[in-house]
Amino acid sequence: MQAAEQSIANAERVDAGTHAAAELSEARTKLAAAQMALGKKEMLSAGRLADEARAEADLAVARASLAKASAVNSDMEHSNATLTEEMQRKTGDSR
Repeated sequence: MQAAEQSIANAERVDAGTHAAAELSEARTKLAAAQMALGKKEMLSAGRLADEARAEADLAVARASLAKASAVNSDMEHSNATLTEEMQRKTGDSR
């Protein structure tokens, strides 16, 4: 249970709510279900749900990281294109 809570907290720290809202929401839902199962002394179910919550939170972190990396890549491509245009303009190169 604690690992799932930590994974969700980590997902929130990396702003997964913006980039992977569905996965983060699913992690929270499964954690709540795990806590309910724990309250009913359904240990196997609680453990399984906590593991699923952790996995969903980890997926949210991965998706958020991918979205951020894609944005950086796009920015770099745009910057490179701008630099290439500037170099061509200054040298008169028409490549």
